Amino acid sequence: MSQAKDSSKNYKGVDKLLTVSLFFCLYYTLRLFPVKWGFQFGAFLGGVAFHCLKLRRAIVLQNLLRVKAWTVANQKGHRLFDKDPIVLTKQVFERNFANIVSAISLSGRPPEVIEKFIEFDSLEVVYAVLKRGKGAIIQFPHMGPWELMSVFYYIFNKSGESHTCGALYRPLNNYYLNRWAFQNRSKYGLHLLSKDDGFLKIVRFLKTPSVLLVSHDQRMREGQRVSLFGEEASTSNIFYSLHKMTDAPILTFSFSKVQRAKELKWKFRFYELSTDGLEAEDEIGLLKRSNELLEQVILESPLDYFFFQNRH
Repeated sequence: MSQAKDSSKNYKGVDKLLTVSLFFCLYYTLRLFPVKWGFQFGAFLGGVAFHCLKLRRAIVLQNLLRVKAWTVANQKGHRLFDKDPIVLTKQVFERNFANIVSAISLSGRPPEVIEKFIEFDSLEVVYAVLKRGKGAIIQFPHMGPWELMSVFYYIFNKSGESHTCGALYRPLNNYYLNRWAFQNRSKYGLHLLSKDDGFLKIVRFLKTPSVLLVSHDQRMREGQRVSLFGEEASTSNIFYSLHKMTDAPILTFSFSKVQRAKELKWKFRFYELSTDGLEAEDEIGLLKRSNELLEQVILESPLDYFFFQNRH
């Protein structure tokens, strides 16, 4: 993102300074303690938030009921949905806050340290794509402590393939916090690009041997309405536009907590989104396949998914 075009400059003021001051108090306090303690503290905050954030609680509950109804209708039973929906909603709050606080605690640490907390499954899928010698799009879901994606540059280049790693970045609505986040996310080789840089610059980046991380599950004011868990949902089509312009292969992943009693780790599992049989102009077809793969990813670990937005 060009600092000269930083749209976050529109968001300054005393209230923004107060917010960033409170954030830094939390950030530097967390750095004093083991990450596992931060995870436990985050789960506690999630339990408090469950009782305090009534609107978000209703959104999470509605999303979980929608997913449960879809699994029943499609005979894709998931034992997690046998629980009382209110209990499950609270657990989603606890896990998501625990993941977020853990990500804050690990943020900015050397990749060698972060690597100790993550595992990779199906990493060969990524390496096979990188060996094709051109750019690749990785759709990322808001799942697990997703901020740890900043370590991808370090991990991917272990394969011996020289690829630049970038991410489409939405500037934060806080100038002071945005400056810190930008520097923190990019300090170990992740290139951050935003709409302020212009679409053509992003396309040129992707036409080189590179990996570009693109969010595909945010609520969009604009975009297509495509089925997700049985109901039409606002769906970003930015990855379709990039794929159409560059013919870059598309990957996605799940990111969930590993269920071990005495060890705190999260696992990335990668998938390639098939474009076989799709015409280049078939935008809806590609978005439909993307949402079908997102359904699969979410069902791997519903507790780790960020159900706090209403895309329907």
